[in-house]
Amino acid sequence: MQSEKLASLGQLAAGVAHELNNPLGTILLFSDIVKKELGPGSTYTDDIEIIVNETKRCKGIVSALLEFARQNQVVAQPTDLNKLIMDLVELQIGRCEALSVHIHLQLHPDLQKIQADPGQITQVLVNLIENALDAMPEGGNLTIRTANGPEGMVHG
Repeated sequence: MQSEKLASLGQLAAGVAHELNNPLGTILLFSDIVKKELGPGSTYTDDIEIIVNETKRCKGIVSALLEFARQNQVVAQPTDLNKLIMDLVELQIGRCEALSVHIHLQLHPDLQKIQADPGQITQVLVNLIENALDAMPEGGNLTIRTANGPEGMVHG
């Protein structure tokens, strides 16, 4: 009976994910068109960039739903945590500026790679950054640091 419940939940998640993917794709398409029409000097360029970044984040969540529906295995591989953090921070810059949040990176220059699923680690980092930004509606400082831990581990 538990198996049937999980299968039904997976089918529901897949259906929801597919239904959300189409409108998200349309939002990305039209945001890109508007961004190109506005040109680089427009006062709305940053706003459009936020729309694009948040839509891409939603597509990532939809992908995670699809992975859950398919019950994919974790794909652990050597992962550069500093690179994942820098890529995510780059995507969040517009939102941080809009909220007057300053990001300070203190990333260990020789951080060892970890065995992890980059997609899952990215989702964890996105959630942490989003929660931090939500907790600072009037601005503030967000410090992200990394350090080497015991063999094969890192911490921040």
